[in-house]
Amino acid sequence: QAILAQGRWIDRRSSSASLAPPPAPTASSFAMPEVTFSVGMTCEGCSGAVTKILKKMDGIEDVECDIEKKEVKVTYVGDKVEPKGMHEKLEKWATAAGK
Repeated sequence: QAILAQGRWIDRRSSSASLAPPPAPTASSFAMPEVTFSVGMTCEGCSGAVTKILKKMDGIEDVECDIEKKEVKVTYVGDKVEPKGMHEKLEKWATAAGK
């Protein structure tokens, strides 16, 4: 892990200093935001519908439904979609489904 100290990058593992920047972070080093919603799901049909609705939205990376907890965890790209938009889609579905 490199840190910037007095204008120089220091590698904490070797205690060496250089003027070169640290290696560029990889895609896996960036954690994508997650949000969890309480949803009135009662069956696999509900979880399938919720998953399909959310995955149609640009920026949704993953949708995990837990029918027992009645929760949906969504992993998304923060600059492409916001939780408010997801919530609106879920509310629309819940109203139509009578949940």
